[in-house]
Amino acid sequence: ENFKTQTMRIPSFINMFKKKDIEENDAIDEENTIQELYNKKNGIENEEKSVEEDVKKEEFLGDKLKQYGLQKKELQAVICSHLHFDHAGGIAEFENTSVRLLVQKREYEEAKKLADGRSFEYKEEDFACLEKSENLVLLESKFLVDGNEMMQCLETYGHSAGHQSLLLQGRHKNMLLTGDVAYTRKQLDEGKISVTPFRKQEALESMAKIQELAKQCSYVICGHECDAYAEQEILL
Repeated sequence: ENFKTQTMRIPSFINMFKKKDIEENDAIDEENTIQELYNKKNGIENEEKSVEEDVKKEEFLGDKLKQYGLQKKELQAVICSHLHFDHAGGIAEFENTSVRLLVQKREYEEAKKLADGRSFEYKEEDFACLEKSENLVLLESKFLVDGNEMMQCLETYGHSAGHQSLLLQGRHKNMLLTGDVAYTRKQLDEGKISVTPFRKQEALESMAKIQELAKQCSYVICGHECDAYAEQEILL
């Protein structure tokens, strides 16, 4: 009864892979990872160069916070959809702060195993700070942020071991942040999972779950399509 309509400004985020690459499932096989495919199509000889070319200094999280007039001390929590390098690269910004970092336990444990080189998607330096963090909150399945039904972390395993999505329920409208269950709205509508899921069956189940939830939401923001809502004011 004390709820008030709030305005949310959605910042623009960099996409590490181009839409055309992640939508073309046929080109991926056991010898062609999505990173290798991207590099071949763009004439890039090594993985590190692709990151350097795609991400400019002003697009790193610390600079983004400044651009949008946000200070870390003003934030109560950061919800991590998963720990792949293109989503977790800014976590260290919150080292030695009081900001809670909400990660699925299953994701954190698997990321530590795979960061030894078995998966290019995990970079230990991205989330090493979590090991000693007093503010790490490990979640197991669905979680209500601060016990509030209006902010729900939803387990959507499959794309990664412990991937999670976020559902915001407002007074008049709902918003769904799919994370990488679906990179784009086109992928969501077609029900196509990512080309290299952690577990295919779980990814398919999560896709079906998110497709149903999307029908109940006025706003659906997919993992690599945040620019569609850049600078918009959204009322829930």
